[in-house]
Amino acid sequence: MVKREELITEYMQVMAMVQRQVMPIKARSASAQGLSRPQAEALHLLSCRESATIKLMAELLGISSSAATQLTEGLVQRELVSRTEAAHDRRVVEVRLTKAGKAKVTALREASKGYITDLLADLSDKEVVDLLALLRKLAHSSGADKNCS
Repeated sequence: MVKREELITEYMQVMAMVQRQVMPIKARSASAQGLSRPQAEALHLLSCRESATIKLMAELLGISSSAATQLTEGLVQRELVSRTEAAHDRRVVEVRLTKAGKAKVTALREASKGYITDLLADLSDKEVVDLLALLRKLAHSSGADKNCS
């Protein structure tokens, strides 16, 4: 029987391989929509919630607050997000998708579908269903399903 430690090591290796394939897909999808990958990730993050603070965006995107502020500024200039002061504290900035931002998220998802279809082409429908079930379970156990990132 394979030891759990060996399985974890193999998981890490396989996930790294998959990430190396998925990152260019994300970049191509973003580029096709005239966005950088970080801008696209920020829009996806905002699509999962009514609003997010700059601090939360920075935390979930793994960037500094100043980088999140700059990223938000670029999206505000493109009218993809709006930025407002929080009612409870004027120092807190809340960011929301605009109608154009929501449309851009839809376009990003559509742009990714072809790439993802190709990525999953060698899997049967049952294997895709099984993969999704396991990924959902992993997302839930890690708390990622709460962040929708």
